[in-house]
Amino acid sequence: MSTTGLRERNKARTRDEIVDAALTLFESRGYNATTCEDIAAAAGIAVRTFFRYFDAKDDVLVAGRSDAAGPLAAVAELRDRPEAEAPLDVLRHALGHPIEVLESRRDLVMRQFRVIMTTPSLDDLRREPFHRFEDPFAAGLAARLGQQPDDLAPRWLAAAAATVLRISIERWVASGAEHGALGPLVDEALDLAREGFGSRSSS
Repeated sequence: MSTTGLRERNKARTRDEIVDAALTLFESRGYNATTCEDIAAAAGIAVRTFFRYFDAKDDVLVAGRSDAAGPLAAVAELRDRPEAEAPLDVLRHALGHPIEVLESRRDLVMRQFRVIMTTPSLDDLRREPFHRFEDPFAAGLAARLGQQPDDLAPRWLAAAAATVLRISIERWVASGAEHGALGPLVDEALDLAREGFGSRSSS
């Protein structure tokens, strides 16, 4: 193994150890009662080392989930779906990649979201990652519908996709081991949207 490869593996291992130490403290004493100094001590590192990996303790709660390919892959799927496909079916396929990423990191995602969902001061963090999906989704949907990204239909559908994903994840996390996969919960939410608003194209 090259020196560079070994160094990257060591960095990844240190990062994982910091995340695990932080989540253990958040779970045992609460997010607000835990400091960056506490996390560093629990991980056996210097505080300055913690800040080489994370700018703040709340960054630990999105570590491993900020997959840059997620929105890009989802938008690519939006654009590749058949023209005649109903918008909700398009969204179902487009959400496949972020769902796959989240399911592959189930244990980490469960721990992170439990802390977020039980800490009122983290309410913005609970919603903000999903808002970041809306702009690229709206742009992809607008291209399909022959509209502008700020028009009502693409904005509404993008917001619906982000909300469906967030609520489904929260149900998934709250259920613990009861639901083995996130995908069926997303499908159920989209089916409810279809029943409530119909499946006709919003062009």
